Amino acid sequence: MEMHIDFSQEHQTLEAREEEFRGKHVLVIGEEIHEIEDEEQGVRLLEEIRKKHPGRIPLLTYVTKEELYILCP
Repeated sequence: MEMHIDFSQEHQTLEAREEEFRGKHVLVIGEEIHEIEDEEQGVRLLEEIRKKHPGRIPLLTYVTKEELYILCP
């Protein structure tokens, strides 16, 4: 069973504030961006977001320090 999740709002939110989070792990849900400082704080943050936004799946990503291009043949 294939599942599709629309992260377009999260991508737009992150793109608008990308420079602020370069080199960091972040959790994005809707228009909210949360920096993840360490594993324990990340787990707590995820639990809080699941309570605050039931049924939604947050985007967890690393914002590279520089623009990164991956070329595929």
